[in-house]
Amino acid sequence: MKFAIKLFSKTFGSVLVLPAIIISGVPQLRAQAAQPIRPARQETLLNGLRTAVFPQKVGTKVFLKLRVHAGAAFDRQDKEGTMSLLAGSFFPNPTAGEFFREDLGGHLEISTTYDYIQISASARADEFLTLVEAIGNAIANPSIDKQSVASLKQAQIEQIAAAERDPAFRGERAVLARLFGKFPYGRPIKGTRQSLANIDFADVIDARKRFLVADNASVAISGPVDPSLAVRAVKRYFGAWSKADKSVPATFRQPDSPPSEVLVVEEDALPDFWVAFDGVPRGNAGFPAAEILGEILKFRLKANLTRDETSADVKNRSYLLRGAFAIGLPAGELEDAREFVRALIAKPIEQGEFESAKAKAVTAYLNLGADDIWLDSETYKSISLANAAAAISSVEIADLRSLQTRLAAEPFVAVRFSKKASPAAIR
Repeated sequence: MKFAIKLFSKTFGSVLVLPAIIISGVPQLRAQAAQPIRPARQETLLNGLRTAVFPQKVGTKVFLKLRVHAGAAFDRQDKEGTMSLLAGSFFPNPTAGEFFREDLGGHLEISTTYDYIQISASARADEFLTLVEAIGNAIANPSIDKQSVASLKQAQIEQIAAAERDPAFRGERAVLARLFGKFPYGRPIKGTRQSLANIDFADVIDARKRFLVADNASVAISGPVDPSLAVRAVKRYFGAWSKADKSVPATFRQPDSPPSEVLVVEEDALPDFWVAFDGVPRGNAGFPAAEILGEILKFRLKANLTRDETSADVKNRSYLLRGAFAIGLPAGELEDAREFVRALIAKPIEQGEFESAKAKAVTAYLNLGADDIWLDSETYKSISLANAAAAISSVEIADLRSLQTRLAAEPFVAVRFSKKASPAAIR
């Protein structure tokens, strides 16, 4: 059966229409989501390093994911990008990736978020011990000196330049900076040219001493590996990793009230309009409902734009301390599209729409590996994240409507990107 939801938007003077999405397999998704995520072996080393093993009977590769539970949120102001440089110091030689690919038959990836640094690596099952040794040595003895930090800074500047060629990246970055201001989530993870110039190699060493410690990290191992062997290997190659003298809490001064004016940015790019407002932190009890609401907003936004639909998107960014929704849409004849976005949020949610969005949100988490789910529960200290799919599946429509009402009343910030005026037009 098909249905349509209609919502009148005073801002656009048109009818907002949401087409139906046929629901199928929801009971099966719920049953699958109910399966708990438990490692076959879990142990905390004497130095505080938490270890979990998820053995699998199929496959030829083993995977090791090591997460340091501190990320770019801990960058000092005007020295943004420090934690990303620290992450780069683990394997500063560009040939490291070749070693993992060609010698170990696997891969190497290092990522930095506001909340953590993660090394994700793999190898053939017969190279498991070499894999653990390589990661253990890199963590215990990162290469941090003037020359290596200078090279990492240059590489990071190139990464920033490449990212800024994407209008969606620039738009989201600008609107979240507008929302959070100098609060860590309003600052760029990799920093800027200026902030990187302010960073000395001693700053990276200080970050290593403060955050790169065993009791601030967790390691997850999965694949065709014996759990007892995996734990022994971690003890051997990570056991000497030192623990912290004291912990550094993730507490920061909350941001001031965001500005109400639309920020206009002129540049040679497609005109876009970005809106952002407070969301839900990752470990908060309302996070599962926020994941469903994010899917509903994606459906509604795509259904109610008449042009440039591919450039429109909804980003649900949930971090340890705060969350945010960032919504990008084509800039049209309106100077301010915030009321249009508020109307998308405020429209009452129908049961069929709710079930469709829930099924999609649950599926996204069912596709996550057990190791990723376990690491998330370690970072965000949330029971619901230990089985996020089940937590999302248990959300009731009343929970979503309550969240919907709260978010629709939040202050909205906006950034409008417009084409630079040509010299002829100025004259």
